[in-house]
Amino acid sequence: MEVGQVNSLLEIYRRRILWVVLCALIAVAIPVAQAISSSDSYRATARLFVATAAQNVTDANQGALAGQSRVTTYAEMATGPELLLNAAEDVGGGVTAGDIASSLQVTSVPGSVLVDISARSSNRERAAAMAQAVADQLVHLVGRAEAPISGGTPSLGLMVIQPAASAIEKVPAYNWKVIGAWVVGGLILGSLLAILIPERSRRRGANDPATVQGAREVLPDMADDDLRPTQELRL
Repeated sequence: MEVGQVNSLLEIYRRRILWVVLCALIAVAIPVAQAISSSDSYRATARLFVATAAQNVTDANQGALAGQSRVTTYAEMATGPELLLNAAEDVGGGVTAGDIASSLQVTSVPGSVLVDISARSSNRERAAAMAQAVADQLVHLVGRAEAPISGGTPSLGLMVIQPAASAIEKVPAYNWKVIGAWVVGGLILGSLLAILIPERSRRRGANDPATVQGAREVLPDMADDDLRPTQELRL
């Protein structure tokens, strides 16, 4: 891009700086309005540990590797529809599987055998109840899934090492990271509009047929006006 083109774009941007500011204000108004209309909520987290039935160090190391490979699968199992239905029955109080699904977050700690199950609600006790119900149902489901077909003790299983009621945190309605992301997006959008729209408008105006036809009609009139004084002087 040449220096002249860069200067031209900067000049257009300077003239349209209000566009950029307006887009940023609109962008920040959206998350702020959502935050004002909502209230603070609570997030409860139950932590699960993948346990093994190892009897010695060698078996324990092999079990730990097997557990790490299972963590992702267990996290997927926690969001199953049947499990959520059973968890909703355990919570009661009119809570549905859809309510739990919309507030549920299941994560696994990379390189570990830990699974975190979090639930969010405007009521701290309900958040803890939903997270704990999902954790208990997952422990039960994994126990059945890992049981040997021929019977016996499962080689792997889940155990709750952190009840949801002991890990409740308050989540503020204002999320400054989200607000900052909206502001950046608004600035980018405003900058693009400020640079692109004027350029397109000028090209469209220069090539517009009506503009060209109007110029053709004006030029003959200007020529007649230039000739009139000369004709009058000759008379």
